[in-house]
Amino acid sequence: MKKLLEIDRPLSKCDQTRKFPPFVLDRSARESLVSQLTDGFREAIRIGFYKAGDVLPSVGSLAERLGVSVIVVRGALAQLVEEGLLSARQRIGHSVRTPEKPLWRGHVLCVMDDHDLNPQICIIGERLRRALAMKGFLFSQVTVLSNVKGPIDYSGLDVALSRPLDFAVLIFRNPDIERHLSESGVPFAVVGGKGELLQGCVGNIVMSSMNAVRSLVRECVEQALSDIEVVSCPNPSGWFDLLAGVFGEHGIHPRNTVVPLPQVDGVRFDVVKKAGFNFARRQSAHGHASFPQLYVVTDDFLAAGMLVGFMSLGVEIPRDVRFVSYSNGGFGPFFTKPVAKIEQNADDNADEIVKRISDWLLRRKPFPNTYLQAKLIVGRTLRRR
Repeated sequence: MKKLLEIDRPLSKCDQTRKFPPFVLDRSARESLVSQLTDGFREAIRIGFYKAGDVLPSVGSLAERLGVSVIVVRGALAQLVEEGLLSARQRIGHSVRTPEKPLWRGHVLCVMDDHDLNPQICIIGERLRRALAMKGFLFSQVTVLSNVKGPIDYSGLDVALSRPLDFAVLIFRNPDIERHLSESGVPFAVVGGKGELLQGCVGNIVMSSMNAVRSLVRECVEQALSDIEVVSCPNPSGWFDLLAGVFGEHGIHPRNTVVPLPQVDGVRFDVVKKAGFNFARRQSAHGHASFPQLYVVTDDFLAAGMLVGFMSLGVEIPRDVRFVSYSNGGFGPFFTKPVAKIEQNADDNADEIVKRISDWLLRRKPFPNTYLQAKLIVGRTLRRR
């Protein structure tokens, strides 16, 4: 990092004995000033420019020296206090901590695929951040915009990879992003799907629905349900292929209906729910005789809209039609009766992911392929009894 230029101003007596940071801030960078300042201090502590027990210059003098507001300085110092690298003491200021054992263990980057704000991403990312920060790791995040027309934009990821990194976690699986990480030389893990272990990948954490789908098929066979319609959003990530394969083992051949999503601005959750609502009303317009024996819906927000649409027209579930939905645990869909669900429990998954990644970071314990299985919850929308 570049050295700061000296400036002509009188220093307080305390500041004369304290070292100013050895870096400058780049106002043209995409990274915020708070993040730049936090990273700069963290690196200065790591390389020993600031040693245990050193007291930083005052907030006001740092702000003037760096040409930023005191709010920016306070934000950066507060983050370092939360991470355990600094202590804040009244009338003394911020000093580098002197813990019995080092708190700083490295820097972990969480790479988010642009996956329509799936609740699993939010819960897993937050659990990882908190758990790794408590274990002494810096945790930062970057989102790769892969769901856009044209080539994937790696600019943000490349900026993050240019900084000192010890490990990366990709949520969810994207083969193109995996290859990009592999070429970076940073060791990484992949959450969300089974794939080839590329160079540098220490493990895949696979969210599998196979066991739950097999349980659903057994239920359908026991109830003599063979007329099954799988309803999904565009790009259903292989859901229909999985369902069709397992049902096909029992001579059942479900059909697939993809519900188009309107090209409108807005929160995806609302757009998907409205699409599900309109689809259910269109289905109901043909009369109850046109319903399949069972709807299997592969998106929980699509399912929520469908359930409201059916209910608004007096369709009774499961008397008129049975209903099963994919579900992120705790996020619905909700109905007047307990919904039958193929459910991934985000909280349990996050705990297991944190354990596996912590074991590798602290003990280098490998996990080539770890499976987190969804469960079938047989609610009253599947069984009439």
